[in-house]
Amino acid sequence: MHATARTALGRLMALMMTGALALMATVALSSSVSAEDLENTSDDVIADIEAQDWPEYGLGDQHPDIAAAKYLLQEVGFDPHLSEDAPSEFDGKMEASVSAFQNSRGLEDTGRLDQDTWAALSGEVFGEWGVGSSSGDAVKAIQFLLNAKFYAHHEVDGEYTDLTAGAVTEAQEYFDIAADGIVGPITWRALVTYDDYDR
Repeated sequence: MHATARTALGRLMALMMTGALALMATVALSSSVSAEDLENTSDDVIADIEAQDWPEYGLGDQHPDIAAAKYLLQEVGFDPHLSEDAPSEFDGKMEASVSAFQNSRGLEDTGRLDQDTWAALSGEVFGEWGVGSSSGDAVKAIQFLLNAKFYAHHEVDGEYTDLTAGAVTEAQEYFDIAADGIVGPITWRALVTYDDYDR
């Protein structure tokens, strides 16, 4: 009986170990796919995008980037009370939301979307966003910028569908980013810092 229990325990441990190894292999595979996608973008393109300053905005400014930042602030729990009538306006509620975010993250309280604030906000939200598993305010930010800067005519509904992925792919091709329809930190920064479009 004792030997039988040890045999059963040994089998259970082997099964658990096999499951753990399978999970690790899956994670490693998905990481290598992501890394491969980034490797397919030239170092020069990545360096050029990373060298772009984040745009700075404050009270009274209007720009699609401001609406995108409002969605990101909502995503991390700092509601700027986005108005559907004036989503791109930097109003007093947005200033208060930015200040609250800055204070909570140990940043200088400027009440403005400055370099450090964009970097902190984007860093918290952007790993990778793609079809199927992604939804919410960060996706609305992506959709809003695609509409404003690439005329995607996409409903800003927060659902990352094939339509969203297609518009992302077109933008990535424009930026010379390896086109996979997934928004990671490089694609996100390119979308925000891009300002050479018809208004």
